[in-house]
Amino acid sequence: MNKKVLKILAVLIMVTLALGLFNINSFSTVVADENLENSTVQFLSSFYETRSEAIVNSSKANIFLNDYSGESIELRTHEANRINFYHNWIKQFNGTINEMHSDIYAIKDSFQVNNNKASIEVYEWITILWTREKENIDVNNLPVVKELEELYKTTEDPLLKENLPYRIEELKKEVENATTSITSGIGLYHMVVLLRKDDSWKILKDSYDEGADLTRSPDFVSSEESNIQAPSSSSKVNSSYTNEVSGSYYPQATYNPDNALWYADFCVDHYFDSITKSGHHDNYYNRNYIDFNPGLSYPNAYGGDCANYVSQGLYYAGSRMVKDASSYSNGWYYDNKGTGIYNKYQYNSNYTWLDDEKDANIYSNSWSWSNSWVGVGSLRNFLTSHSRGYESSNLSSAIKGDVLENASDPNSANWHTMIVYSGGSTLLVDGHNNDRYHCPMSLGGYYKVIQMYSSYPLVLSGSEDFFYPMNFGIVRDIDCN
Repeated sequence: MNKKVLKILAVLIMVTLALGLFNINSFSTVVADENLENSTVQFLSSFYETRSEAIVNSSKANIFLNDYSGESIELRTHEANRINFYHNWIKQFNGTINEMHSDIYAIKDSFQVNNNKASIEVYEWITILWTREKENIDVNNLPVVKELEELYKTTEDPLLKENLPYRIEELKKEVENATTSITSGIGLYHMVVLLRKDDSWKILKDSYDEGADLTRSPDFVSSEESNIQAPSSSSKVNSSYTNEVSGSYYPQATYNPDNALWYADFCVDHYFDSITKSGHHDNYYNRNYIDFNPGLSYPNAYGGDCANYVSQGLYYAGSRMVKDASSYSNGWYYDNKGTGIYNKYQYNSNYTWLDDEKDANIYSNSWSWSNSWVGVGSLRNFLTSHSRGYESSNLSSAIKGDVLENASDPNSANWHTMIVYSGGSTLLVDGHNNDRYHCPMSLGGYYKVIQMYSSYPLVLSGSEDFFYPMNFGIVRDIDCN
């Protein structure tokens, strides 16, 4: 073999070895990144659990507070104050926190590393076990009971008169049987920035908002929020509300509040991983509907998910969908065209929803919903104008299955809506934006209660007709797991 051939072979061997080493190093980098992400999630999982436990056990406060970077003075101070805030929050309901725990789940593909810093988005579920004092109340002499009994005598509204006896008896029952041991849940997203120092992680930033009645981190940057309305709609929400009924009458229908509560509890959790099909418990978001609040990556897209979630519960409880042939934005309905499960979603600059695993056009071009399905003010208008419920500002009259609305200002366009889990002196509610499970109601500001009728006439007017959607229609299948 001549020298020229040997030189060529030598070069080929060196190139082969170099490529092999490159591939090995590349693989090692990937493994290292995966290991780094796993270690980050493990650190945060332990951190948030200790953070919750510290609210009950003060000896753990210094443990989690020491996990903040020295540059995070304002955040660390906020977190120290948050401990007392939670105690005071429950105290206003004559309650005491006994246990508090946190579970977190990392949002897929959100982990990023840049030198000694990392960022990741996580969903946290906070479980609060608390007790409240038993109230010795003569339910027959409750002021609100007396008011409702007087209203029954004086009202000239036959539908209201028909439904008041049930409301009065149910309210007495809920006050009398109010449980003293309560498990509440709160779900929220965090965008966390971490600093790697001395082979350990420190929290540099933590952007989160627990809701108007709880706390918001100093790192949180609020997006512009608005009442959710269907895209490309030119219709306006009527600012006046009425209980007058006009149009065509059909046979009576029933609204079952127990079904509404079952649905609200079952699908309260916003977190769902389309890859692993797992979450923190069995309560997953119903993927037959678009999630209008997918997290911090797309905060408050369309304004949030609260009305969409309440509408789903009302539908499952027996409220009939109505579609208006004159305008897709009118009526009260949600139509997914029977296209199935909405797996992975993104919200882009064109105000359409995209799916990584299916044709995006299926969703952006064919799925439709009314303003009233996703907009708080429009939902209120539909329920009261179609004899589904009666509007009241008396919070004490709320019972399970009612719709509760709240705003900081009576003229605000940004109203929030929830579904009442139980009435009495302390309302417990379920809701989205943020996710709430059997949480005491403490938002300040102004309220409206839609007192849902247990029995109501089916009313249509103009070009309206009843709508029976495919896929989650008559049998109302729920695919939440």
